[in-house]
Amino acid sequence: MNSIKLFASSLVLGALLFPKIVSAQSANQSSSYFLFSMDRQPLSRALVEFAKNTQLTVVAPSTLTAEKTAHALYGYLTATDALEKLLLNTALGAQIDNNGVISLVAKKPLQIEKTYQNDASARAWEETYEKKIIEEVVIRGHISDPQTMQQFKHSKHTIANLLTNEMLEKQASVNLVESLILVSGAAISRDSGEGRQLFLRGLPAHFINTQINGLDVLFTSDSGIVQRGGAARSRGFDFNLFPPTMFDAVVVSKSSDAKNSESGVAGNVNLLSANPLDNPKESSSGDLGIVLKNNSLDNRLTPSIAFSGDKRWNSLAFSAGLQYADINSVEHGFHNWRWSKSNFSEHTIENSISDETADRLVNADGEDRVFIPEGNSISAWGNSRQRLSAVADLAWQVSSESYFLLSGLFGRTTNTRSHFQLATAGTNGLRPNIIGTQKLSDAIINKDSLVFASFSNIDLRTEHQRQRSDTNYCQISSKLKHRFSPRFSSEITVGQSKSVFEVPKNEKIFLEATNKSLTIDWREPEGAEFSYGFSINDPNNWQLMRSDVREDRIANTHNTVKLDSEFLLSETAAFEVGGQLKRFVSNGWERRSSVNWLLESRSPDLLFTVTDLPLQQAYVVAQHSATFASIETTGIQHRDLSESDVRLGTDYRLKENTESAYAQLISQHSLFERLITSQIGLKYFKTKQAARGTFSDQLGVGQTNNEVKVDYDFWLPSFNLKLDIDEAWILRAAFSKSVARANINEIKPTADLNVADAFIQLGNPALRPVEVVSTDLYLDYMSSHVSFEINIFNKSLRHFITQRSFTTEYVSTGLPTALLESDTRLTPQSEFTVSSPINGGTTSIKGIEMAASWSLPAPFTAFTVSGNFSLNSGSTPIVKNQEALEIQVPGLSKNVINGALEYSFDDWRLQILGSYRSSYIRQIGQTQNTSEGFDDMLFWDFRADYDVSPALSLSFIARNLTDEALKQFQDTRPLIYLRSGRQFFAGFELHL
Repeated sequence: MNSIKLFASSLVLGALLFPKIVSAQSANQSSSYFLFSMDRQPLSRALVEFAKNTQLTVVAPSTLTAEKTAHALYGYLTATDALEKLLLNTALGAQIDNNGVISLVAKKPLQIEKTYQNDASARAWEETYEKKIIEEVVIRGHISDPQTMQQFKHSKHTIANLLTNEMLEKQASVNLVESLILVSGAAISRDSGEGRQLFLRGLPAHFINTQINGLDVLFTSDSGIVQRGGAARSRGFDFNLFPPTMFDAVVVSKSSDAKNSESGVAGNVNLLSANPLDNPKESSSGDLGIVLKNNSLDNRLTPSIAFSGDKRWNSLAFSAGLQYADINSVEHGFHNWRWSKSNFSEHTIENSISDETADRLVNADGEDRVFIPEGNSISAWGNSRQRLSAVADLAWQVSSESYFLLSGLFGRTTNTRSHFQLATAGTNGLRPNIIGTQKLSDAIINKDSLVFASFSNIDLRTEHQRQRSDTNYCQISSKLKHRFSPRFSSEITVGQSKSVFEVPKNEKIFLEATNKSLTIDWREPEGAEFSYGFSINDPNNWQLMRSDVREDRIANTHNTVKLDSEFLLSETAAFEVGGQLKRFVSNGWERRSSVNWLLESRSPDLLFTVTDLPLQQAYVVAQHSATFASIETTGIQHRDLSESDVRLGTDYRLKENTESAYAQLISQHSLFERLITSQIGLKYFKTKQAARGTFSDQLGVGQTNNEVKVDYDFWLPSFNLKLDIDEAWILRAAFSKSVARANINEIKPTADLNVADAFIQLGNPALRPVEVVSTDLYLDYMSSHVSFEINIFNKSLRHFITQRSFTTEYVSTGLPTALLESDTRLTPQSEFTVSSPINGGTTSIKGIEMAASWSLPAPFTAFTVSGNFSLNSGSTPIVKNQEALEIQVPGLSKNVINGALEYSFDDWRLQILGSYRSSYIRQIGQTQNTSEGFDDMLFWDFRADYDVSPALSLSFIARNLTDEALKQFQDTRPLIYLRSGRQFFAGFELHL
């Protein structure tokens, strides 16, 4: 009932603003309709944007446009209607000749009198005009991409960036997120040889609000490395579903206004599909593109095919696009699970170890113990990714005052992975507390870490994993906009989006080799060296150890209804009001089955094979399909899991109902003969949150379905100020308040016990949202050859969500020892990390962002240099083993640099692109580690394009030219070192 009242109140408020007389303009327009979104701005600048939007040529005497302000334009209008509204109260008129050239002229005295209703003013203006020398400025419809981006930034009253389809297409990108590094302050995470998530202004993906066609969305994919092949339940949007050219434009807003989502703390990203009414009447067109791809680690060629087309019949238009890509990737290197403090039993130490080292390994306790590396694996991941994306839009210009838009979007990504691993993870392997048959004969300790060791009688393990994950995303939305009068318009949007992530197949087979010799060496930062004292590719050394089956499912659904209305109070002021209802539901689970065949009386037939991915050394693994078929015949383990196989703490559901309303005033004034635009707004929202899941005090004792309900509401003010210093310079200031909701896996009402990782993650459904106050100071310069921007920002994050973590023996948790039966390597004395999210104090993030583009002067006019740079700082408190510590804010890189050098001549275009990101923390560290994250990384790409004809273009792309490695760390110790190879693309695009 409350939500109905709130939404009804916004409708009533809009109704009070309805003028009683509806405009009587004729609906029989002879020109095409175009979509406009232009704020008030200097007339000369507005004409540039108008010309670009309509592809018309405008001839304007500079004396006519000087010191004049253009009216705002929103919605679908014909060129004639748009010009009439654009020139309202400017005393100017427009004439269009047969060639489509528009000329601006001064209106006759009668018209001026009618506009101003002041004869003296009209005559004085006319006399002044006649005495001036007219200088014509020709403004053409097509503007280069850097100019388009800068023009957009110049025209908006908020700090925002526009990336057009043409700009996205010209990058050496595999998916959409890789193109977003064109925005200053943007950085990306990488996985499987391509970008995955967006980071903005030093904050990770779940602090960014992502929308498609103005509606909130959430899409989840997975990683073959992170989460052991699963997906994290977070609010971070995974962009690797979409190719870079799937959308017509992307708008990245860094400062907020009252219309924006309440949760865009780092920024708002809106992905916009094309509107077919942008095309000329009675027209049709199409594009076909085919690209072949190759990875230097995989000799196969894989295709990518894209087709788009559109058709317009007068007031009805339709467009559609279909893209399919088959992408193979390989990652290989060294993988350490974690570093853990450990003790050795006396009988595991050989006499060759010095007394000092032996005493430290055996007798040290607490923080004085030595970190040992767990896992120590030679690993490789192979992935075949099929990506299918489809979009369709139907638009209907109902009348000159109304239009209707229906949009549909579908995406499907399938990952088929194989994973090989040779690790020190046998029954008597290298895990915390060495108390078995292992014998240590040589050791080097660097500070507090065992970086070199030689063992005998150690047990090793190989792993062969086969996995398939599917993600389906679909969205349907409709929008109806009506202009009730020249001063009032209203728009209603209704939509639903749903993403379903599933892992129907995730199967592992483990082999064990017992009582073997091994030397590990982690002294070099460029990866580890492992030496084995036996033949690792001889099947006679291996036996079946274990088999695992796992299934996952995560489903996210958004339902949204929103109303936005605008009332023009005067030629210099507008009032906007609206309301929104949102319902978000997320549910999911993880199912597992594990069989230790060393404890079973019956064993399946075991077939062997050798790894077939690039590795430092090849080794024996189980032949996957044949061995699993034999496992099923035993009746002990099945590949189809049921509800009884749900892993404790993973089955939970989150439901959020949010209702909001906003109002904001936009006005323009003159300050020292300079145009100043201000926007002041206020938003109110209320969220009712219900989290439900399998819950118990002791993780499995007396389980019940428990639901925890939490309500919260906020008032969010915003203020944006823009000063047009002159035609080239703009100064902005911005202030806003927003909130960041906790990640989904942080507010679960369950506790998650992960025996394999010796980790217990507690949920906290009572977490408060993070309250964020943002301030910006921004300076922007644009000329015909140079553009430059600098932005200084500060974000104060109150109640910042951090982690409280401690390490304890399993027996001290009070949990049943029966839960350890799935892993015989663990004992009640094994150490587990227990972690829970909590609201901390206030965290501050500060930064400076700069971006520039320069078309070089003669004789280097063929060169263009562009790039951006950001410098960020910020730390947050954590609680580790009852000690308060400060770490760098997770996701924050202190330095991010992206740049491009472009050379264009005749029909050729060559481009070199570089992307650098300094080290960043991913999360709080497991066991006794404070943090873990990624070292700095630098990627170089190259692209070449050749236009054979206006209808045919060729392209070649080379990515990751230096085969950059991804290096992950725990504190100061290496964790993962992987390379994904170089990628090459060659293709063509045909304009039909």
